[in-house]
Amino acid sequence: MKKIIWLSLIFTNILLFSQNFDIKKFSNPQKYGWENYEDMKAFRQDLYLRKKLLTDFEKQKKSASLNALKASALPGWGHFATERYTKGNIILGLEIILLGTSYVYYDKAMDQYEKYKDSNYIEDIHKYYDEANRPYKTSQVFLGLALGVWLYNIYDAILQTNEYNTEIWQKIYSENITITPGSISVRF
Repeated sequence: MKKIIWLSLIFTNILLFSQNFDIKKFSNPQKYGWENYEDMKAFRQDLYLRKKLLTDFEKQKKSASLNALKASALPGWGHFATERYTKGNIILGLEIILLGTSYVYYDKAMDQYEKYKDSNYIEDIHKYYDEANRPYKTSQVFLGLALGVWLYNIYDAILQTNEYNTEIWQKIYSENITITPGSISVRF
């Protein structure tokens, strides 16, 4: 019984909508701005060209999230992936310098801390504690700076990836289309 009701509803809807459907209005090419077959053909060629350009772009573009992941794994890697070698080298070098400096001060602090733990006189305890505390704080400052550079590296890798993708699109687009005062030429 349900099937009969559904079939009758579908049949009724088909009858109602078929009366309003105008095949000439549906197939009229002028609604798309085409005056003749040549306009439609030109539109199809333009659509084909745009599809080809988009396909070329999709092959060459870089993923911003993947480059952010690369940059978080190793500072500068996201920049190297987008061919920003100078900036990548600067960030990597700065990160190495800051982490190395932090390690050197931390090592000095730990040497003084060992002396602090081994000392028995109250004057030596205060002296070694102060001598261990200053390099430790300096080590933490350099470690904080290294963390700041690392976070900036991730943020900038995303920006550089988007800029790289824009440059790739401009390069692809300008290689294939040349506009001169007398003509427009398309190269494949």
